[in-house]
Amino acid sequence: MVAFGRFAARAAEPVRVGAFVGVLLVLLSACSNIKSSHSELLVKPPARIQVMSVVVDPNHAVPTKVSTVVPRYANTAAEQGSSSYTAQIKLQEIARLLVTGFRTRFPVLAVPYGVRIAPTADNVLHVRIESSETNCGAGKCTTTVTIEAKLLDAGGQTLWRSSIEFGQASSTVEINDVLFDAVAVQLLDGMKKDGVIGG
Repeated sequence: MVAFGRFAARAAEPVRVGAFVGVLLVLLSACSNIKSSHSELLVKPPARIQVMSVVVDPNHAVPTKVSTVVPRYANTAAEQGSSSYTAQIKLQEIARLLVTGFRTRFPVLAVPYGVRIAPTADNVLHVRIESSETNCGAGKCTTTVTIEAKLLDAGGQTLWRSSIEFGQASSTVEINDVLFDAVAVQLLDGMKKDGVIGG
């Protein structure tokens, strides 16, 4: 488990309008990499949440599906072995992206929603990868994952949950901050839509 909140002071700083507009522009280019998203309010909190901490579980055992289109006359075993290796590498890259992103970028992205990230907050957002799928063909692979996010209160009761499937729309899509920001905004928008955060 990796808990975050030490960057809360940075999150409290005003977000410059130009920087925020820049984030919106790059998110537009990443929107096609969000495959599906669902959120659900389970228990309405007494008031909209303004402070939360974040816990990411990067070591959760993730079921991985690998599909390989093998060219005719190719070594099937070698192709499948290469695809399985690529799938593990890409899954590790996405796990690192989530850990780093929630530590350094999420606190800043949460500011416009009226949310501050703090390590001692009563409400905790738990995030983990639930499954992954890698499709390979002609020496190129794309990976998508499904993450589950749960917002818990001080007593451990789940107030809200979300499931997001995201990843590479094509093999040219990089696993980078642009992809993380799209996922983070999807989570924050879901919490706002369901009345958990925001004005």
